[in-house]
Parts: sequence; C-alpha cells; structure tokens
Amino acid sequence: MNIHGKWLTMSTLTTSPTCRDIGWIYFIEAAELKLVKIGWSRRPERRLAQLMEQSPVELKILTARRGPSLDERNLHRRFSALRHRGEWFRHEGDLEVLIFELISIIGTCPWRSIDSSDELTFERGRLEDLD
Repeated sequence: MNIHGKWLTMSTLTTSPTCRDIGWIYFIEAAELKLVKIGWSRRPERRLAQLMEQSPVELKILTARRGPSLDERNLHRRFSALRHRGEWFRHEGDLEVLIFELISIIGTCPWRSIDSSDELTFERGRLEDLD
C-alpha cells in the first residue's frame, strides 16, 4: 500500500520554489545504529563523504528525491516521533515504508540519471524539465 504516494510524485509544500531551493532530499543510513538521516543537498554524494569523515560507523545513501529544502523540513516534522537527535531518525515504521517506496519507484541513486545539460537547465530555473 502506497501511503506516501503524493509526496513521492510531487512537492506538496511549495507552489513555486526558486531554482536555488531545489536539490535532493536524501536518506542516509547508519545501519549499525538503525538510524537514517533525512537531509537536503545539491550533491548528496559529496554530503555523504562529509558525514563519513566524522562518523564512527559506515554510512550509505539509501535513496534521494528531487525537491525543495522545505520538503526536508516537512519530513522532519512528519517523522518527529521517530527523531533520535537532530536530523537522525529511527529507521522503522512509516519512515521505513517511505524509503522502501522511494527505492521501488526511483531507485537508489536517481541524481546519476540527470545529465549535465539537464543540470544546466535546472540551474537556470526551468524546474518543469526535471520534476
């Protein structure tokens, strides 16, 4: 059952994000701790590398979805009952279902499917070409 379908297919929080507001809402897992970080970045793999430098456990990107930073904040509120600390949440319940559905629909590394010409178009503000 797809309980998160609307968010999976569109941004539900903002009607006109600016180009600078659009990036990737990512889900990074610390499997040993059973935690997931919900974050936002224009370059999720670079963000993962930064986090790995400071982490005592292995981290990996589970998936990501293109969207405004406002969607990240909404997800933090939505899953506040699962919050461990800061942007880290227990990997269980509805959060686990959301991540599973995202992986089922868009895979684990969707940013790799956007070529450089799409990225240039995106940077110039033509959001309809990417979402």
